[in-house]
Amino acid sequence: VAPLDDPGTGKRGAAFADIDCDGRLDMAIGHFDNGVRIFRNVNPYPRNWIQIQLQGAASNTDGIGARIELWNQGQFQTREITCGSGYLSQSQTPAHFGLGSHTKAGLIRIYWPSGTVQDLYNVPANQKIVVTEQVTTTGVPEEPYSRPVLSIQNPIQGAGTFRYEVRESGPVNLGIVDVAGRLVRTLEDAAQKVSGSYTAGWNGRDERGRLMPTGIYFVRLQTQNQVDTQRVVYLQP
Repeated sequence: VAPLDDPGTGKRGAAFADIDCDGRLDMAIGHFDNGVRIFRNVNPYPRNWIQIQLQGAASNTDGIGARIELWNQGQFQTREITCGSGYLSQSQTPAHFGLGSHTKAGLIRIYWPSGTVQDLYNVPANQKIVVTEQVTTTGVPEEPYSRPVLSIQNPIQGAGTFRYEVRESGPVNLGIVDVAGRLVRTLEDAAQKVSGSYTAGWNGRDERGRLMPTGIYFVRLQTQNQVDTQRVVYLQP
């Protein structure tokens, strides 16, 4: 990454927004004694993206405090809607997700401050969408197919075992991700798995065998059209 061409000193805050609505986040930097400088993102090789603006109903209007998860073919991203991003700075409220070569967002899951969980499936890329909070249902809406069942040991002291059920034969991916959405360890990655009950274990180590620090992680179970996640507290032995 090249350094910013900004000779000013005394920088006190930064905010990010798609100022010119081209799907690339731009940046504004405030100086203590030299005003505000705007840096336009002119990357000549843009990739696919999606922006999600929340409209609260039972929650506050802007959805402040909501968490948005995006899942695409085993990849996971998360954003939290906040009302501050730095010293006297406020980035745009709509959540911006980079999709790379993906032409759609496979699953968007919104955890509203009210406790409602709302899902959207197969949303086309390269657009800004407005999602209004559902107030007629509580929790995740029923889908026309059966959901996988994931049962975990919580907390985990050194090592733990997870039980999960696959109710429709097909591809299955089971993994551990950290709070930033980074994959820590793949526990199961099968192109085809028949319906049934299974178990998998985690010894608290990442893909390279390094012992992970004590903290909060997420166990993620993904089948062909479904995703289940559960939070787990890991304690080093």
